[in-house]
Amino acid sequence: MHSLLPYSIRCYNPSLTGDSDSKNKYALLDKIGQFDVYNLLKSYIDSHINFKIVEEHKQVFRFNSVVFNSDKRIIYGWLQVGMYGIKTDIINIDTGEVDFEKAVNNAEVINHFVYFYLPKNLNKGIALLHAHGLHGVKTLFFELFSKYFNQVTKLNLQMNPLSYEKAVNKWMDGNIVEIRLNKFDGWKDRTDALFNGGSNEHSLIIKSIKKGKISNAIGQFKDCLNKNSDTAKAIEVLSSHCSQVKTVVALGKQTRIFTVGNSEAHTMYSIEAPDELKLVDGNPEYTAIQEWCEEISTEFFNELFPGVVMYPSIEVP
Repeated sequence: MHSLLPYSIRCYNPSLTGDSDSKNKYALLDKIGQFDVYNLLKSYIDSHINFKIVEEHKQVFRFNSVVFNSDKRIIYGWLQVGMYGIKTDIINIDTGEVDFEKAVNNAEVINHFVYFYLPKNLNKGIALLHAHGLHGVKTLFFELFSKYFNQVTKLNLQMNPLSYEKAVNKWMDGNIVEIRLNKFDGWKDRTDALFNGGSNEHSLIIKSIKKGKISNAIGQFKDCLNKNSDTAKAIEVLSSHCSQVKTVVALGKQTRIFTVGNSEAHTMYSIEAPDELKLVDGNPEYTAIQEWCEEISTEFFNELFPGVVMYPSIEVP
């Protein structure tokens, strides 16, 4: 499963004058003292285009195919990360035979897409870090870049998770066209008739009914967040029969997948890749994931800074 993990980027500067309120002590991203966080990140990436070893974590990493758009102040590309230090066998899943042995000094390198928007005259930027399943790169990236940032500026960088609830408002009126139950354990007794029944499958997908070209939605996404709605009550029952409930929400021609139903899911922290995200050999296609990141970044920006122009430097007067 591919997903994006969203973070804010900002820098606390206790020496800033003015209001003593700590909220006003965050520096503008292009005025971190005499420095600009966009230029600092660009310099760091430029100096790490060849593989570097992180001995304490038994990892190697490098940046590859990175684009720097100074007009939009966005940076995106691959952060390639590999683990070494353990000898393993690599098997062919079709034959069950060992294709080759991975030695302790070999590293399996995985592509993680990273996307940063670092606007001028604002004190908060957006970072989207691509994860494969449970494997992400936030810890590695933040540990290394924040150390460099501190050495140069003598200040501390902050990266805090952004809840997708902050960017989800426009999806409230979207229609639920699928409900997906992961690790479904089957129906029991009184739940037999829910959504016209089910089956003892490991996973279960409940789809809206199509009549010709018209699809009758299961409900609206906002119904999931209204505990008194029939949709929310149904999801509460479904949650007790699986490990995770996901809804596929359609708004116009766009779709988005949201995790609902479990207490841990209400943070809406991890953003799951849409079904239409193009993959090449199991990896997201470069342009496809870049466009997806730009779409998600725009949603966050509009919620964080309502009424503010996102790319002022390229606006036509």
